[in-house]
Amino acid sequence: MAGVVASLALILSPWLSLVALPQQPTLCELAKHRAAYAGQVLTVEGYLIASQHGSSIGDPRCGYGIGVTWRSEDSPDLRQLSTLADRFEIEAIMIQLRVSGAVRQDRSITFAGEPSWLLELSDARILRAQPLRQADWYRYMNWLAGPSPAPFVPSR
Repeated sequence: MAGVVASLALILSPWLSLVALPQQPTLCELAKHRAAYAGQVLTVEGYLIASQHGSSIGDPRCGYGIGVTWRSEDSPDLRQLSTLADRFEIEAIMIQLRVSGAVRQDRSITFAGEPSWLLELSDARILRAQPLRQADWYRYMNWLAGPSPAPFVPSR
């Protein structure tokens, strides 16, 4: 029993009830409880959304995600991520990845009056990078917004 308790992070929710969170959350769990994981280095899987204004990784199963930032000179995998993020801005492409990084608050960016949370990447593994037909792009972006329990299937 002591091992189970030690492997859980405990936080106080806004409703003053105790909530147990896993040490290694899914992206959905991280997105819902960002502050509880502040400063920790985590690994999560999701889908990249990139633009000139910033990038995020999202999980369509819950419709949540987190902003991501990285320095492409840090590793070959992060350079590959930069290349794919640039492609995402100009062509229809589905990018599924597993990333690792530190959870931190970025006070320079606010959303709905609250400081933004980011995952500062130290590693990224591309699991799938699949070009999509332009006709599938709108459907894909809606799927990413979630919640979408089924995987995305491009038209043939």
